[in-house]
Amino acid sequence: MNESLDRDTLPGGLVIASNRGPVTFQRGPDGELIPKRGAGGLVTALTHVMADTGGLWLAAAITPGDREMVRRQGSEPIEIPVEQGALRLRYLTFERETYDRYYNRISNWMFWFLQHSMWNLPQHPRFDRETRISWDAYRRVNRRFAEALAEETADAGGATPVVLHDYHLMLVAPHLRALVPDGFIYHFTHIPWCQPDLMRVLPARMGVETLEGMLANDLLGFQAVRWARNFMWCCQDLLRAEVDFETGLIRYQDRQIRVRHYPISIDVESIRAIVASEEAAQHLAWLDGILEGRKLVLRIDRMELSKNIVRGLQAFEEMLKEHPEWRGKVTHVALLYPSRRALWEYRAYEAEVLDNCDRINSDLGTDDWQPIVIINEDNYPRALASLTRYDVLLVNPIADGMNLVSKEGPAVNRTDGVLVLSRNAGSWYELGHAALTVNPYDVSEMAEAIHTALTMEPQDRATRAELLAEVVERNSPWKWLSHQLEDISPYLSRAPARS
Repeated sequence: MNESLDRDTLPGGLVIASNRGPVTFQRGPDGELIPKRGAGGLVTALTHVMADTGGLWLAAAITPGDREMVRRQGSEPIEIPVEQGALRLRYLTFERETYDRYYNRISNWMFWFLQHSMWNLPQHPRFDRETRISWDAYRRVNRRFAEALAEETADAGGATPVVLHDYHLMLVAPHLRALVPDGFIYHFTHIPWCQPDLMRVLPARMGVETLEGMLANDLLGFQAVRWARNFMWCCQDLLRAEVDFETGLIRYQDRQIRVRHYPISIDVESIRAIVASEEAAQHLAWLDGILEGRKLVLRIDRMELSKNIVRGLQAFEEMLKEHPEWRGKVTHVALLYPSRRALWEYRAYEAEVLDNCDRINSDLGTDDWQPIVIINEDNYPRALASLTRYDVLLVNPIADGMNLVSKEGPAVNRTDGVLVLSRNAGSWYELGHAALTVNPYDVSEMAEAIHTALTMEPQDRATRAELLAEVVERNSPWKWLSHQLEDISPYLSRAPARS
């Protein structure tokens, strides 16, 4: 497929909405507002696409710099230069308590835990008055997004497609449809989707409202066929919707909604340019100083419960105990970065990760060898540079919509590194044939997979690495978006002309 999309494909431009924007603003020494590239898979995949196709990116103002930019700019879009052109951005501000309830209590405590199967059901969750108040805040934020999207698209009628991203904005579509009846609305979910039994844990009204909010879209996209089918199953079970799993079609309340899966990918050329930079070379020198010629087992993750970091550390520990010949000859480097510290569950998990690291290093380390090195800081160039050197890349989430690290690694690795990959990562459907597949709950299986990867014959390593790289290079953010536009375009051809 052509890597350069024709702007005529989008007669009204393209409007994207997500909670987090592609950049955040920070104050410089002279009071100027300096844009800084955001973290996360959505930003990585879409920044260059949006710069080239035009259109607008709508997001919440998160940092003090973001809010200051809104005070200065008002509702007018901000233009940020990037390599391929400029990004047009608009940020929305919310009262702090409203945003906290929408983001921390509903998006991250309720929906994230639900969709990643992270609740300890005998004890959590407990829905109460505070939950209902937070749910109302989630509704208000979604309604404000819908109003802003209507402001940006109403003049174009249905010619401007709106793309909503992720679990923060699952109630936007019904409000937007009421304001712009002819508009095309598409929602892409980056995280997994749970099965009906878990969906039923939500208060009945919230579960129904969530599913009906999603079904107000024209098209729904998921990272993997498994997540798409789970969503359709929930609609069938909880709403009694008519569902055709084979064609990906849901019929509900006189509407038809199409459900598709579009596995997101990475901008290989862009990340390879970062790896070739002088900054990356400095990070490699740092890594060489840590390894001192030893093998490298690498992981790169947010400090996130669903990433399954503790079991990964315990698997490395068990590998060293079962195969003591590797002691002193391999180092596990975990490049982690803080996440959602406003939630006590995350603070507790971070402490558990660090406690396990300290315990393992104390039990197994020596005067001249530290088994595990954890760096708890966000540094994208350092992460990419480290990916060039791994012998084993451990990606073992208990559930993951996709997992872009598992694609970035094979794209830049220079050592025929082996990917150890959870079968519950969305990327497993593309990469599992050339990775070592593991059950993320089975510490012993992961330990043996690490050992197998470390002892694998060079030809087998090279073959697997080549297969992984081929898969990653075949796809791109452009192809990912193009596949979605192919499904959007029939609607645009029937939309009214722009005034």
